[in-house]
Amino acid sequence: MYRCFFLMLVLGCSDHVESKSKPEPLLEIKNVGKDFGTVLPGEPLTASIELKNVGEEKLKIQNLRTSCGCAPATIEQETLSQGEVTLIEVKMHAPQQPGTFNHMVLFETNDRRHKQVHLPLKGRAEWPIDAKPSMITVPTLRVGEAFSREIRIFRTDREKITGLSVKSSSEKIKVSQPVTRGLEQVVEISVATNEFGKIEGYLQISTPDSLRPTIIVPVTANIIEDTQVRPQKLLLGQKMMKEQVACEVVVILPEEDQLMDLSTDSSDWVIDTWKQSRINPQMIRVSFTMTLPSQAGYLRSQLHLRTKKSSQPLKVDLSCFLLAKAEPATIREKVQ
Repeated sequence: MYRCFFLMLVLGCSDHVESKSKPEPLLEIKNVGKDFGTVLPGEPLTASIELKNVGEEKLKIQNLRTSCGCAPATIEQETLSQGEVTLIEVKMHAPQQPGTFNHMVLFETNDRRHKQVHLPLKGRAEWPIDAKPSMITVPTLRVGEAFSREIRIFRTDREKITGLSVKSSSEKIKVSQPVTRGLEQVVEISVATNEFGKIEGYLQISTPDSLRPTIIVPVTANIIEDTQVRPQKLLLGQKMMKEQVACEVVVILPEEDQLMDLSTDSSDWVIDTWKQSRINPQMIRVSFTMTLPSQAGYLRSQLHLRTKKSSQPLKVDLSCFLLAKAEPATIREKVQ
């Protein structure tokens, strides 16, 4: 009986020794990620994340990185003994454009409970005063076609805005004085379309806010003639005399107009064949073959495209350098 009791005691002690937990590392994170809240666009930001090893074995922190190259992370110490603390520091800038941003700090450890760790970094970039739209790209307009657009200027804290002044960088971009509409102020821009070409400029909005005293709104527009052709020059390069070449141009026409004829201003440049196909209701692709002159040297001409409704043809400059065809050498045997 005593022997049985002794065996049970020994076995019980053995089980107690085996059930004792093995020393392990244990990660403790003081601040899980960072919410920056509302910040200014482009504002420099710093986040510090404290890590501590509350386990008995050494804690190893490996493969530290972030989800965006714009937010590099550094760590003071990658191996922590029991009770030791280290800091992860992330330095970044808020996005230049207003809106929310979300990044992650990522790393791995030898703590079986925290093998992979993802810590969020988030916030919202926002100006105290903003304008919508923030830029204006005018769709393609024809000469004489009217265009106008409203721009809203407002405070993001929903307070009433006053004290604005607006001016344009270009005389071709007209802007009205600000008009109050509820909590916002509104201006209207219009683009002069009396002549074709590209218009580039901006509106400068002066505000009473010290954090954003000036708002710049870029404005671009492309004014085209009712009928035009692209490219306006065909540089054919070096060719042989009387060589046949294939070319292509694109004609912009009103939907109700159509291309009627193709020719050159010189009889030496001969249009052999041509065809047209609609790219869209306002654009036609014109493909043609042409036989070049029989004269060597640098030559120029013009391609004329006549439409049904236009009194003057569309013109494309043609140029090339023509080489004379080499005559085969003739070998004559002298008869003795």
